[in-house]
Amino acid sequence: MLRIFLFSLAVLALGACGSDDSAEVVADSRLGYQLPLYDDFNSGSIDGAKWVVNQTAVDGVTIIVNDLAVVGGALEGTLTVDGIASGSTNRVYFADPTGMDAMYVDVTVLDYVQSSGVLQARLSGYFFNDGDAANTGPGDATGDVSARVRLRDGFVHFSVIKCTDAACNTAIVIGPYQTIGTVSIGETQGLYLAWDGGTTFTAQLNSDTPVTLDTSIYGFSNMAAPKSGFSPRRIGIRADTGTSGTITAAFDNVRAG
Repeated sequence: MLRIFLFSLAVLALGACGSDDSAEVVADSRLGYQLPLYDDFNSGSIDGAKWVVNQTAVDGVTIIVNDLAVVGGALEGTLTVDGIASGSTNRVYFADPTGMDAMYVDVTVLDYVQSSGVLQARLSGYFFNDGDAANTGPGDATGDVSARVRLRDGFVHFSVIKCTDAACNTAIVIGPYQTIGTVSIGETQGLYLAWDGGTTFTAQLNSDTPVTLDTSIYGFSNMAAPKSGFSPRRIGIRADTGTSGTITAAFDNVRAG
């Protein structure tokens, strides 16, 4: 079994996972700190007015553990799987994502043991549909465009995809699959993802130089709102099809606007 030590970063000036924070906008080179605080989880529980929990059910065979709770002032999730036949998730959706075109979260991966497949912690969303003629209408993800910043396999990746089937079980990557940093276990990463309302996405890791991707350069236009009905904004952990291993990650200081 391969133990991968993930997720190293510069020490955050305002503290790591579980630290106290305020609703004030903080002067900082991280773009995310220009956004108002959404949730620092200091209430001690998952606020149902802010979050909708989405977890794959434990079956005791391929999905062994799928826990999610507020621990020490941060949202902490653990997902343990053994050769799952399809993707497994442990995440929360923004209850009302209206107007939330930019998001930030501090992520600390506390444990990561992987023997096959892909385990990841991520910030992601669905943003628009490119008008794919194969889309059959509401509930069909074909043509929906999703962007994500993911911590996996010792790296931080930024990518934009287009769903190519109704359930988004298959997709194509739009433009380059960008590696924006390297990471190691037990330290906190600041992840930022933003959409300009058109076809351009911006991602940033901590205080590093932001990177952008404009889907129109690659022939993908913004023709409509997403049609899948999937929650458009979310944070959490995921195991891809065929994955065996375990991941524990903490999410804190969520900002959005």
